[in-house]
Amino acid sequence: MFTSLLTNLQNLITSPGRFFVGSFLPVTAFWFCNAVMFYLFSASFQGYASWISEQSGGLSAVVIAAIFIGITFSAYAESASLPTIQSMMEGKWPSWIASFFVRAEMRRYERLERLKKENGDLIVRFGTTAAGKPQAEVWKDSLLTARTAGYQQPANSYRRTMPSGVEVDRLARLRRRAQPIAGEVLDQAVTLVVLDLRDNNANQPGPANHVRDLDDVQTLLVMLIEYAEEYAANQYRLLVTRGQFDFGALPLAPTRMGNVARTVQNYAVQRYDFNFELFWSRLQLPAQRDKEFAPVLLGAKTQLDFLVSCSALTFLWTLMWGPWLMLTSGPVEFFVGVAVLGPVAAYVWYRIAVAQYRTLNDLLRSSIDLFRFDLLAALGYPKPGAVLEERELWGTIDALHALHEIRDLRYVPPKSS
Repeated sequence: MFTSLLTNLQNLITSPGRFFVGSFLPVTAFWFCNAVMFYLFSASFQGYASWISEQSGGLSAVVIAAIFIGITFSAYAESASLPTIQSMMEGKWPSWIASFFVRAEMRRYERLERLKKENGDLIVRFGTTAAGKPQAEVWKDSLLTARTAGYQQPANSYRRTMPSGVEVDRLARLRRRAQPIAGEVLDQAVTLVVLDLRDNNANQPGPANHVRDLDDVQTLLVMLIEYAEEYAANQYRLLVTRGQFDFGALPLAPTRMGNVARTVQNYAVQRYDFNFELFWSRLQLPAQRDKEFAPVLLGAKTQLDFLVSCSALTFLWTLMWGPWLMLTSGPVEFFVGVAVLGPVAAYVWYRIAVAQYRTLNDLLRSSIDLFRFDLLAALGYPKPGAVLEERELWGTIDALHALHEIRDLRYVPPKSS
């Protein structure tokens, strides 16, 4: 139902370019590619094309007009089929088929959850210690204390090739590859550097060609501690955000696009207890009145329609010409190109469409954040004063509209103009 409502967005926010970009251009390209293939491999089509070019201007214009009308009709038919095509890409299949493909999506989901767990463990390692200070500050303080104690030493015999320098350089290579640095590994490196700082006066010049080695190792280790702490915090936010953009509520859909499609409803319910699929058609009205937001939303939907059309038509073109070239013993290189590059191109269009779907869904989440109170005013319900009060209000409205339960709600009279 949500896919159909989303596809019919133009019913409330009209744009003359939506049909042209979303359906007419892909369908025109589809028929042009078919015409090229027919011209290359069909002698009768070549003869028909030559006959058209030899006719008078009036007859040629009629034929061209007929072709244009045919393309337009097929584009409108394809546009009307977009909800069905998109539903297929979202994995709305029979359960026995869906259960087979959903395994790959579940593995992606489990991998993401595992990464979040591992990154959560990193964050815990950088948490507050028993002394009431963050672990990163404890490490830095221990390095500073050890360096101060080393000032009592008469000389500095430290070299970068010592175990502490080798270990710090190894951690630096992890940073260059944008890899995480575990707290246990940092703890070991700090212990090694602390021992060398106590045994050497870091303010004294070191051996030849190693004058600043100890100071450089200490400085680099402090930078690595800060990097590891920031990495853990930022990576966790990134993983949580990826989960919000890639997966809705369980059970999972069997395709990437299907799981992305469910994220808006999941966000609305978790954040506000707002039934987005039920109230989306009503929410479009206040969104339409915003002259800056509405075109952006429609533009994102138009781009999604274009990509879905390109993916579906590329796959259809492959299904048409792959078997035809095989049955007619066409050139091997053309058959291989169509059979291999066609599905690859269709899948590339599909993956780009999934990325665009994420962008569109982010705008839909924004529409909930920005216009839900306008929807309450349009429905005549009171504006809540707190988060929990709002969640309870939307839950009551959901019970009234979706479950047909009788709940008591106070109406708010509209403001007089």
